[in-house]
Amino acid sequence: MNRCKNCGKPLEDDSSMLCPACAAMERSDAKAGRAGVRTIRRMALVAAVLAVVLIVLVSLSVVFSRKYDPVQFTDQLTQALAAGDTKALTGLVAGKDIAVSEENLAALCRAFSTEEARAALTQQLEAQISDPTLTGSAYPALSVEEDRVFLGYSEYRLAVQSVQLMLSTSAANPLLTLNDTACTGEVVSGGVLYKNLFPGRYTCLVTAASSTGQTVTGTATELDLFQTSEPTVFNGALPLSDITVSGCTSDEATILVNDQAIAAKPVGGTVTIPQIAVGSTIRFTYTAPHGAVTTGVVQFTDQSVTALTFGEVTTTGGVPDKAGVDALLRTYYSAYLDAVNQQDASKFQALVSETLFAEQSAGISAADKTANIYEFTDAVSEESSVSTLLIGEAPGFRCNATFSYNYTGKETHETLSAAEKKSCEFIFLDGQWKLNRLVGCTDENYAANSTAALDG
Repeated sequence: MNRCKNCGKPLEDDSSMLCPACAAMERSDAKAGRAGVRTIRRMALVAAVLAVVLIVLVSLSVVFSRKYDPVQFTDQLTQALAAGDTKALTGLVAGKDIAVSEENLAALCRAFSTEEARAALTQQLEAQISDPTLTGSAYPALSVEEDRVFLGYSEYRLAVQSVQLMLSTSAANPLLTLNDTACTGEVVSGGVLYKNLFPGRYTCLVTAASSTGQTVTGTATELDLFQTSEPTVFNGALPLSDITVSGCTSDEATILVNDQAIAAKPVGGTVTIPQIAVGSTIRFTYTAPHGAVTTGVVQFTDQSVTALTFGEVTTTGGVPDKAGVDALLRTYYSAYLDAVNQQDASKFQALVSETLFAEQSAGISAADKTANIYEFTDAVSEESSVSTLLIGEAPGFRCNATFSYNYTGKETHETLSAAEKKSCEFIFLDGQWKLNRLVGCTDENYAANSTAALDG
């Protein structure tokens, strides 16, 4: 019930314009006006509140759109990578299965030092933001980690997955350093496997030992490690190769690398040597049973050429010196004269070849031989006449010699002295030198140190 605004008495009729107590007039339109004012005031307050809320929401939208914009994320990331700003990257990078450190991030920055690399990364990340199921084709170890905030906004970070490196080498005791930091790997079939590496670009340097124990250092190599499906394979860039060398004259030869004997032996004149350092000198040396020393040499200079051939093959020695030759001559001639005296060819059989034995054993029974008793005096070679040759596949040498002796007639008992010049040919058989041929030598050939009489 309404009251009179003048006296405060209740009005009997709300629509009445006359108060029964004071007869004051109360207009209903005034009442309506006051109600309208109150409504307008309430509406203005609501509008003001809504305006403030709208302003706050717009402000928040601007802030969040800037903070959680994917484009803003990729821009910040690539800028930090370009600048090598590892501190800024700390808040932008998350490790999936590996710790994030400034040292690791520095390796990541090196991989994206060029604009082309950063553009490829941006393209990959934008595609992964649109479709989180995508695997990075350019950088498989990198992806986008999305953390939902609210109202459809998300916070983004670069997620990194550890990678592996396979050092593929059969060299002994390999040591790998990545950016001057030594790494410990696991020896597996085919090499050494290094696990739990942070993606990025590394300067890889390998030192190892050759098969002869020589320490070698590979070429410093830049590697980008981003593969996850399988290890990145690196051969170490070591100046080591397996080589084959042909032209060895004997399968019994000793092989030396940088003057160090190795266990490898030739087969059919060719030797295979594993893990030889570029620049190494490979030699063979073979000492024949008769004392001749044959050598050959080759140098490994080009890693792309691993099939080599021994050169400078030379043979020295093998022929006894003058004292040795004279000893052979004296032993033979003394035994031969003894055989003549005793009519027993077996006395010299072991000292000559079968051909010469057949020839001389028949001659010791000749009348001129049986008529005398022979006494050995001396046998001396002419050193300047010595020359070597092959007789079939056997080594041999020739020389001129003077054989001196005394002979006494069995009937006359007269003793005379004699000397004969001979051209001699020796052959190495059954582990010893044997006289193979013996023919007279003219004074002219003897003076000329010529053994041409043996050529007939």
